[in-house]
Amino acid sequence: MKLRTKIILTAASLALSCALLAGCGSSSGSTASSAASSEPASTVLSQASSIPLGEDNSTDALNAPFETLLDANPISYKGVKSNDNGDAGMVLVVEAADGKAEEVANQLTAYQQDQVAFYGNYAEFAQAQENVENAVIAFKDNTVVMVIASNECTADLDSAVETLLAANPISNQFEISAMNIEYDFGLKAEDVAAYKGVKSNDNGDAGLVLVVDAASGKAQDVVTALESYKQDQVAFYGNYAEFAQAQSNVENAIISSKGDRVVMVIASNECTADLNSAVDSALNS
Repeated sequence: MKLRTKIILTAASLALSCALLAGCGSSSGSTASSAASSEPASTVLSQASSIPLGEDNSTDALNAPFETLLDANPISYKGVKSNDNGDAGMVLVVEAADGKAEEVANQLTAYQQDQVAFYGNYAEFAQAQENVENAVIAFKDNTVVMVIASNECTADLDSAVETLLAANPISNQFEISAMNIEYDFGLKAEDVAAYKGVKSNDNGDAGLVLVVDAASGKAQDVVTALESYKQDQVAFYGNYAEFAQAQSNVENAIISSKGDRVVMVIASNECTADLNSAVDSALNS
């Protein structure tokens, strides 16, 4: 569901492909000017959007379509935007005149700020406003790309969770729901921009992987709530001698944050890996 504004190409590759894959509802595309053929843009956008759902959506896997977009033959512009009410999802590629790429990027940044203000007028569009605030605007040579995540975009969270699960396999998983986030972990809905996680459903196994993208400025509030959850779980498992392993795992849980991203990991009973490096990777994904 969220991203951070960065003028770097690796972030753009992830957000771009995520917006293409997320299924933003109805969309419209601009056509190239008569000065240049629109075929290259149509071709590369088709290639980028043809990645099937359910396959590897890691950053590495998505580099190729992004590079295809940037290295395509010059076009005037090509893009699609969600037509769903309250969804700002967008992919736009502009071929600027020689030496004008930075000016185009600046104009798109001004558009971004206008859209932030627009969505800020509607409380029910908080997700779209957050997505626009975290839009990616990047350029290389004369090609400028702007991407706003759709409301369903979670590729970055998926990658982070997969990284953590590789180091900390969770048995008998169940996926953490919005109800769990609010009532089990004690997180306020307005403090959470996006989340993804799984927890062991085995009796006496506290194994957990949770990645939260906090609302802007709310990361510490999320950390505090997760620390409280941790203490509650330590007390719970302390009531059962046969759950000593789970209690120890909860006591050694890792709760860490970077920017607006917060990660909590509790080792499963079978976990033998050092989880610190996996947490670092998840925070930087």
